[in-house]
This record gives sequence, structure tokens and C-alpha cells, in this order.
Amino acid sequence: MKDVTRRWGGGPYDRPLNVVIVTQEDPFYIGAFFREFLGGVPDHGDRVRIHGVMVQPSLGNTSRLGLAGRIWSLYGTLGFVRMLFRYAASKAWGTGIDGFCRTAGITMVELPAERSIGRTGAERPPRENNVNGAAFHAWLREREIDLVISVSASQIFGKTMLGIPRIGAINLHNAPLPRYRGMLPNFWQMYHGERESVLTIHEMVPELDAGDVLFQARTPITPGMSLEELMTITKENSARALWAFLDELYRGEATARPLAAEGSYFTWPNRTEAREFRRRGYRVS
Repeated sequence: MKDVTRRWGGGPYDRPLNVVIVTQEDPFYIGAFFREFLGGVPDHGDRVRIHGVMVQPSLGNTSRLGLAGRIWSLYGTLGFVRMLFRYAASKAWGTGIDGFCRTAGITMVELPAERSIGRTGAERPPRENNVNGAAFHAWLREREIDLVISVSASQIFGKTMLGIPRIGAINLHNAPLPRYRGMLPNFWQMYHGERESVLTIHEMVPELDAGDVLFQARTPITPGMSLEELMTITKENSARALWAFLDELYRGEATARPLAAEGSYFTWPNRTEAREFRRRGYRVS
């Protein structure tokens, strides 16, 4: 495919961009993103206005038992127990996403459970903070939102929702798309011996991880670095990269290039793959 770069998002703008962030509940790593990103709000208030942060359930519709199973498959029994203590500590000390938002004075968007229509046309079960529900669509229109930002949102954004923001919607994916589509891309980049983790900010379209590439940033994978360390560092670097992209967008300097057709897709690693990860000399924590 010919790599044609073009402008994206219009601009320059003479007013702050109206933005909302959609993420998922995660007391372990996403908090590092919000701590870094929301710390930059005072320096960018004349260019970006964050109307709210909406938090969705972890890993989509995965049950608590299924979520626990995924954590155990990656961390093992002792690591699983340690993660439980970390979860309890985050709740007790207010170090979750809601705590960082309160400190920064950012509104938490909380919408009641409602049904929506899935990609196949079938009605989906009710879920809270449903990006494809009528309540969120009305919320976007009432506030004249320019840009919806997905930071590990756990729901696929539907065509109707993607058409409401004035500029569009973007997603942050810690992989050099189209390679390493799917889940836990930092794990798979380490697993395959990559020397760096690449963040891709891309336009959201109805197909998963398929929109134009808007911005990329690289984080070295240094010898001895654990997966936990890499995930924390890439979340912090992602926050800085997002501010850099939003500045470009505000100035009318953002560009887009088509995503290559070929790539790779990975699911959550199973127990065998987690053992192989360690056999190759890498540490989870």
C-alpha cells in the first residue's frame, strides 16, 4: 500500500478542543497514564478542555472469575496473590483512576446501564457506561464533543457513536500497528524479542485497530526490564505522546497515513505462553 500522508482533524482552532476519555477499570497500570496525563492539564487548558472520563468494566464483558483466571495465567499463584493486595491497596488509598480525576478536578462520567445494538444487528445485554447507548450519544451531542479518546476502553465503538464527535475518535494502542493487534501487546513485543515498544495513536473506525495512524512514539525495552516495568513506563510515555498529538491537532498540524493491510493479532497469553515467556529470560514482575 502506498504510504500517503494527509492532514487530519482540521484546525488550527481558536478555542479549546472539547474532549472526553473512555477507559476501563484497572488499579494496576492505567493509573500511571492518568497520573501523568492529568498532571499536564494546567499547561494545556487553553487548547484542550476535558469534559470527563468514563470508566468501563475491566476487559469488556469478562466475568470476575474469568478476569481472575487471566491474571492467574499470566502471574502465577504467588503473583496473583500479590495483585490482589495491590488491588485492595489502590481502593484503600485512592490511587485508582477516580482518585486522579478528583485531584485534577475532572468529572467522572457515570451513565446507567442500557442496551444497544451490536455489530451484527442483534440487541446487546445492558451495560453501564455504554458508549453505544443513547445516553452517551446524547451526552456527546449536548457538550459538542470534538474528540473521543479511548485509553484501553473495553468496548468496541459502534458506527453511530464514531460519527458524533466533530473531529472523530482516537485510540491509544501500545504496539506498532498493524503488528501486535489485540490484547496485552507489551507482553507479545517482549515475547518476540522486540527492542522497543511502539505506541500507535490511530483513528477509530468500525473495524478493530484498523484506522489511519496519527502519531507514534517509542519506548526502549532495556535488558532486565520486567513486563510490569515496561507497562508502567509505556503508560507514562503514552500520556506525554497524547499531549504532543493534541497540540499538533489544535495547531492544525496533525497528519494521517493509511494502516498497512498485513499485520498480526494476539489474544491474552495462556499459562503455557506465560511459562515460555519466562523461559526466554523475561520477567513478568
